[in-house]
Amino acid sequence: MRTLILILLTAACSHEYQTPAKNLVLIQGDHLDDSSWNTVRNRLDPNAFDLTDLNRLGRDTSKPASLSKIAELGCKEIPRNSIVVAHSYGGAITNQMVGVCPEKISKIIYVSALVPLNGEKPYSGLSQSDHEAYARAIAVKSSK
Repeated sequence: MRTLILILLTAACSHEYQTPAKNLVLIQGDHLDDSSWNTVRNRLDPNAFDLTDLNRLGRDTSKPASLSKIAELGCKEIPRNSIVVAHSYGGAITNQMVGVCPEKISKIIYVSALVPLNGEKPYSGLSQSDHEAYARAIAVKSSK
């Protein structure tokens, strides 16, 4: 019995300790800006997390970047061992980022997120009339 306890203790002590992720990455939906996270940001202990906002990367140009380009840009911005919190279209961005920099993402938290299947485009499930209604209903506005 002592031998078994010693072996288990040795195995537990020899396991490399990994620091828990404290990098929190926030990715908002398609028609929002980083101010949409203000309530969440204000409730977080500033000593508990290092926050990174991926505020509309590649989306505010005359010709918005592709999902894969946005993922590449995002991967350049985030540190290793990040917890990514993805809302709406941020889910599609996060899924694409997993294919680009999986070593940087330790966890993903989806909040009402769009999670396309492999090969599917983010809004491909909408009918033409849904696309038109959606386009009329949205506006990108900053609450700052």
